[in-house]
Amino acid sequence: MSCDELQSLWQQMPGERERQGALLFLVRERGSIFKRQVRSQNLLGYVVGLLSPIMLLAWIIDDAWIRWGGGLFFLSAIGIAFEVWWFYRGNDALPDASLRHHAGALLRAYDRRLAFWRWMYCTVVPLQIVGAAALVMSLPDPQLRWILGAVAALGLIAAFLVEKRRVSDLRRKSEELSTVLRVLDAPTPMEPRG
Repeated sequence: MSCDELQSLWQQMPGERERQGALLFLVRERGSIFKRQVRSQNLLGYVVGLLSPIMLLAWIIDDAWIRWGGGLFFLSAIGIAFEVWWFYRGNDALPDASLRHHAGALLRAYDRRLAFWRWMYCTVVPLQIVGAAALVMSLPDPQLRWILGAVAALGLIAAFLVEKRRVSDLRRKSEELSTVLRVLDAPTPMEPRG
């Protein structure tokens, strides 16, 4: 290797270090923002779970529709609290870890959140829909049933659209981070391939 090649290689090294440092900063920042968002959403899940015994007061009322609706809402609230606890028990980020470790931890956090939403829409949301339908059916006035049923349906559609956008944004971020990890795992020009 000639002196000029060594000098050009030496001049490229700080640029690579700066790029790695900028990527590490970006991944840490995205991770902290994501953790704050998840923490606030999880707090809401825990509050709903803690308030779930109030829903058992529906069993005092002598109407079967109200009892079923309150019971299903109670089960869905307990389900929310359990799923929040189940999916967010540990923390994999180490403060002094490498860029590859931080990016991998953030990707696992994204995947956990996507799995959390998948479980929510497979288990808890159907209970809430059936519970809301039972509570609407308990109303004595048929016109009021239709009005509240339509309002509840519109609210569910709006909530679904908001969550669908969140999921698609998170999938996009996960794909971007997967690309970054693939680039990090690719051999550098200095490393032998194979």
